[in-house]
Amino acid sequence: MLFVCTASALTSKWHGEGEKLLRTLFSVARAAAPSIIFIDEVDALLSARKSSNDGGGGGEHEASRRFKTEFMTQVDGITSNSTKDSKLLLMACTNCPWDLDAAVLRRFPKRIFIGLPDEATRKALVQTLLKQSGAHSLTKQQIKDLVKRLDGYSGSDIASIAAEASFGPLRSMSIQDIQHVSADKLRPISYDDFMVAMDQATKSTPRELLDKYDQWRLDHQKGGSSSGGG
Repeated sequence: MLFVCTASALTSKWHGEGEKLLRTLFSVARAAAPSIIFIDEVDALLSARKSSNDGGGGGEHEASRRFKTEFMTQVDGITSNSTKDSKLLLMACTNCPWDLDAAVLRRFPKRIFIGLPDEATRKALVQTLLKQSGAHSLTKQQIKDLVKRLDGYSGSDIASIAAEASFGPLRSMSIQDIQHVSADKLRPISYDDFMVAMDQATKSTPRELLDKYDQWRLDHQKGGSSSGGG
């Protein structure tokens, strides 16, 4: 069974409720084993702990400290030799691995960095998005050229460009025509629609951020894990 969690699902304004939710999550996951707990944007929950000596904020809230302590206690239980815990997998993702608490990070020995899509991945993504978008007039050569032009864009960037391009046939019509046209009468999505969409798009992952990921991975490779995740 898969348990997908976000910061809003595991936090509460009530005193002590966050730790209780966390204990319940792990208890239910153990009872439903084999199961997977996936925490999205884990840095929002388990960022580095701050002391009152750090300056700029008077230290960390006690509720946040207790939550992190409870999390590490539960994770330590997973690494025990019990049969149920051996069938429980904990996964998390973050775009800011450098913001995670060091003690929390040690409890994730396997780290996988998912970088920008390579040429083969971009091609597969473009072909999938074209199938989902409906009729198109792109030739194999145009798709190949488009894949090259998309170098440096993230998966979500490419999906946004494809979504923008899919509106091209509608934008090429007048308001009066749109009011009376049926879906099967729209022209196919063209290569030019993608070029227009790309002119309006920006890369969400700048070179400086990629360099920061690379440096973080190098700094943490000595710990025995493969790489850091983003």
